[in-house]
Amino acid sequence: MNYQQIHNQIINRAKNQNRKRLKRSDLNYVYYESHHVIPEHFFIKRIRKGPPGWLPGDPEESNNKVLLTGREHYVIHQLLVKIYPHEQGVIFAAHKMTSKTKNQIGRSRNKLYEWIRIRHAEAMRKRPTTKETREKMSKTRKGRPAHNKGKPSPLKGRKKSESHLQNLKLAWTKRDRSTIFNLGNLTRGKPAYNRKKVKCIETGEIFDSAKQAALKYGGCVDACARGGQRTAGGYHWIYV
Repeated sequence: MNYQQIHNQIINRAKNQNRKRLKRSDLNYVYYESHHVIPEHFFIKRIRKGPPGWLPGDPEESNNKVLLTGREHYVIHQLLVKIYPHEQGVIFAAHKMTSKTKNQIGRSRNKLYEWIRIRHAEAMRKRPTTKETREKMSKTRKGRPAHNKGKPSPLKGRKKSESHLQNLKLAWTKRDRSTIFNLGNLTRGKPAYNRKKVKCIETGEIFDSAKQAALKYGGCVDACARGGQRTAGGYHWIYV
């Protein structure tokens, strides 16, 4: 498959449409994302943090930027990984689009997400980490408070109405308490209806659930498989 040709077709189509960013209140509003046609980290002169590249020129020139839809943007970054399979910066950029952040959900539900995670894990193993970088990472994590530390509970001090209390009382009295208290015995040993299998990228092992994998290797396997963190127990994980 000619990945470069597919890449060029998407870019040229977007450029020929003369796309513009409109206000969300506009009736013709379409969501677009800005994209560098030639990756920004390929240039010697770059704005973002990171080592300089090898190409002269300005990556922020208008002819090197194009507006893409969210779907087109993600497909383009996957094509770039195919075109430059040994360029770590391209792999990291594609993986970044799948990761969750404070302001966006991420694209981790995309069916093509698994192969990006695998390539990212391989690139991370080859990426050298200096002692200074490790110390800096450790320093930023130490003493970090929990996200809800010092924040009052939204239910604290909230008074329930009389009708709400009556409904709670009525619902409780109608239940079979023996069933509620023995619920653990009833469900113990049975598979959970929402359990998902998880796979270790390095070893190839497949577990019935993230909890089983965590019992063997430790760490929060579920958070790693969902893209919330890089590793768990020293390994990379994906849901299958």
